Amino acid sequence: MFIQFSWLVSILVAVLAPMLFIAIFFLVRQTLGRNIPRAWNVAVIGFPKAGKTTLITRLFGELFAGKLKIQTIIRGKTTIEKINEDLRRLEVGRNLGPTTDQDLFAYRTDITLGQGILKKTYKIQIGDFPGEASEKLAYETEMWFHDTEFFKWVMEADAFLFVVDLAPMLDYRTNRDYVARVKSAIRAAWQHIEEYYSEGKTDLRYRPVGLVFTKADLFAHSTVVAIDDDVIRKIERLGFGDDKVFFIKPLTEDELKEGGNYTKDQFEDLISYLNTKVRKMNVIFTSSFSYFNGERLGIKETLETILPS
Repeated sequence: MFIQFSWLVSILVAVLAPMLFIAIFFLVRQTLGRNIPRAWNVAVIGFPKAGKTTLITRLFGELFAGKLKIQTIIRGKTTIEKINEDLRRLEVGRNLGPTTDQDLFAYRTDITLGQGILKKTYKIQIGDFPGEASEKLAYETEMWFHDTEFFKWVMEADAFLFVVDLAPMLDYRTNRDYVARVKSAIRAAWQHIEEYYSEGKTDLRYRPVGLVFTKADLFAHSTVVAIDDDVIRKIERLGFGDDKVFFIKPLTEDELKEGGNYTKDQFEDLISYLNTKVRKMNVIFTSSFSYFNGERLGIKETLETILPS
């Protein structure tokens, strides 16, 4: 009996010892890896005055507010100063001007996701470039553009945000040309990115993509293309082209649903196209100047889209 018990113990030790060694190995590697932050770059792509800088600023504002319960440490004196100054301007109703070649900026922050042994730190960088650079990404075929900082940033990004301004879509004078132009540009930009990755080892399908429609506040004035001159004037005024942001009319759930469905119909083929290209693609409607159900519309969802999962 004793011999049989010893034999059983020997078998158990022989089986469990390698498993224990493997478990310890992965635990040590996980612990060490947790202390080495992984770089995670986000590319923000959109036409001039689409609201890219405002969106980025609000993303950081949401992180500061602790809405996602994510540990955040802002890196760099210039990042700290720029974010806080831009947040101050937005809080007092001032608009952020368009980004120029002199203003191009990379926002840097460390975030920690998960808990316990699953905790992981990432060095997040979000690039803010002029909208003209996004246009060149779609249409520029000259090789010189491949050497630009923006091109290199986009091609090496871990997540992508395509930012679309809703204001021109709601104006009957610009709707058709604008929607066609935006769809063509985003599709072409993605094809350039896809071509760049085609001969590499990285699988682009696992890079998250957000199609972000800004200024959803405008749905409170029109959920479809506006033809009334008074409504169009309000859309122009509230399109945030001026330095001062005027009173924003509260957005109802029905207006958001109707406007969102109309917009998705307008961009149905582009949405379908992007869904065939990546595993994670979200369509998001955002508001940087008003709240919806106690939160800034779409800001939390945008963060959840671009951050590592």
